[in-house]
Amino acid sequence: MTVKVSKPAINVREELADLRKPTGIAGEAMLRAETPQEQFNLIGAGRRNLIINGAMQVSQRGTSFTSVSANTFTLDRWKIEGGGYVAAFNISQDADAPTGLTHCLKLDVTTADTSTGYNEYSYLHYMVEGYDAAAAGFGNSDGKPVTISFWHKHTAAGEYSVSIRNADSTRSIVGAYYQKTSDTWEYSTITFPPCPDGTWTTASDRGFRIGFAISVGSLYHASEGVWNSSTELSTANQVNVFADTANNFRITGVQLELGKVATPFEHRSYGEELALCQRFLYRLSGDTGDDRTIGVGFISSTSRAEIMVQYPVELRSTPSVTVGGDVSESGFKVTAAGLGIASSLAVISDPTKQSVRLGFDADSGSPFTVGQGCMGRLDNLATAFLEFDAEL
Repeated sequence: MTVKVSKPAINVREELADLRKPTGIAGEAMLRAETPQEQFNLIGAGRRNLIINGAMQVSQRGTSFTSVSANTFTLDRWKIEGGGYVAAFNISQDADAPTGLTHCLKLDVTTADTSTGYNEYSYLHYMVEGYDAAAAGFGNSDGKPVTISFWHKHTAAGEYSVSIRNADSTRSIVGAYYQKTSDTWEYSTITFPPCPDGTWTTASDRGFRIGFAISVGSLYHASEGVWNSSTELSTANQVNVFADTANNFRITGVQLELGKVATPFEHRSYGEELALCQRFLYRLSGDTGDDRTIGVGFISSTSRAEIMVQYPVELRSTPSVTVGGDVSESGFKVTAAGLGIASSLAVISDPTKQSVRLGFDADSGSPFTVGQGCMGRLDNLATAFLEFDAEL
């Protein structure tokens, strides 16, 4: 018996045309993803960005920093590291940014250093906490690659570098990116392979050290894409940003994520980003024309008030406390029995990751009544502040 099977005709040309249809950027990224986790990340399920304040929106310490010295924090979580150079520069939180972002970190050279010495170096530094860096699994044979993406607008066109190091700088790797057109916002991505060995912190300490090179001497040069066993910060072709006072170095939209694919920048609300920053630094600042309550407490003696300050979030570690700035610790008042009494900080007691007790002494006399309740205030001076620092 003969059985006949009929099938609908196939237009081969139409089928081939369908195969040639573009999948789009997102589709191509999904096809390039090598694991289900990478595809999971690409569709926006879960958090991706390991960088806090990558959009440069939060700057509790201020928005302008002049004659910045090495090893100084500026915008939240971002620090200038360096040594040996004679250049001078300012840092600011600038409103210049590519579409979709509102701010950048801007470095403006004010005193040039045209020659980069053998052991000179300067870079913009970000430290990823070990808890966040742990997901990459560095130091193990099955670690994951990580991809960093960012927007840059540098005055000097040419080759620039980004590095990743572990906490003790015994493992490092360098990647290169390019400013093609002077003073133009451009987007770059660099993927780093996992590091199979070395010591990488996975707790509340220094995990990944990220460095955007500014000026680097040959002692710290390396080939890109290769793990080294010492501190390497840039390629040999790194632009010397310090070479000319006309040079600016701008960066924003920084994102570090697992995998080989750079996804669109993960926007978090300003309130959430501020809270994430406050885990590392909480600053209470005065305001011209208005006092600011910092905490409540009790009168322990006729000249001493005890004020409890509760942080808005739990800090990474027990903080160091900086007080007052150029007001010599006198920009404070204690309000008791309806009176605002000028006071100065005398004692810092019982600091923890959640709170601290501050003892304020009246600036003159013994105006307090023991046992009364009270509150502490920053005086109406913009320069008055309390800073609780738990930075890495």
